[in-house]
Amino acid sequence: MNFRIMHGLCLLAVLSINMPAVIATPIEIDVDTGLSSVTVQYCLGANCANDSSPVIGLTVLKLDSIASPAQIQLHDFFFALTEDIQLNLTGLSAVGAGMMFEYATPGVPTEPEPVGPGGGFSLFDVPANQSGIVSYTATGTTCLLLTFAGYPCAGAIDLSQQGTQLGYFTGIVETLPGRVVRLTLHPEISGPLDPANPALGTVSITGTVVGMAAIPLRGDANLDGAVDAADIQPFVDTLLDPGAQSWQRRFAVDMDDDDTFDSFDAARLVDCLIEGQCGD
Repeated sequence: MNFRIMHGLCLLAVLSINMPAVIATPIEIDVDTGLSSVTVQYCLGANCANDSSPVIGLTVLKLDSIASPAQIQLHDFFFALTEDIQLNLTGLSAVGAGMMFEYATPGVPTEPEPVGPGGGFSLFDVPANQSGIVSYTATGTTCLLLTFAGYPCAGAIDLSQQGTQLGYFTGIVETLPGRVVRLTLHPEISGPLDPANPALGTVSITGTVVGMAAIPLRGDANLDGAVDAADIQPFVDTLLDPGAQSWQRRFAVDMDDDDTFDSFDAARLVDCLIEGQCGD
């Protein structure tokens, strides 16, 4: 073994003792806006209108294996609409601005769900919050309905006051050459416009959200595509302060995938450097 590796492994052994930091090490997948869009539908009784917008955002998830995932957990997401939503019903004209929906409990992952042979999966009871301002003008019967509910016939509704809804997500996760994970999500989230006045109708969000991310090798702490002596110093830096590092570096350094940065990861790196046993 060359001196550089020997010196680095000694450094690991010293610095990795009593490293208690616990930070989840999921992967982060940016939304591909060109392939992603969301449709917002508002229904007042049988009277419905909808409009669509591209979205930007992020999905954070954990897979039990990158090469061949059999389980998936959702850790976080946010999807922000890039365009205003125009809704026109009989007796009502509304514009939704700054609309976004996001995971209501970041840091608390969903239960692991199975991934099928073709990469298909379903996520149940996903807690989601919405935000944005819906400005509206109502006439006729719709104006009367709003008045009875305590709303003016022209005004604005803050969607962040809706509370948390439980959504249903289906999707496909695929591993492409080069350890690239491609994620396709189909969210379905629905809830009353005003939980205190369900007669005011419901807002539903559906769509297709697509993104891809390149996943680093375990042990590749400097993210250059290889695991070698050059990874030892950034590996140590991550053990000392994982919260200051990117998700890619945390993923690479959490060798045993237990969301803890400690001496066990250092031991796995030793095996990786000496015997090539780096894990998935």
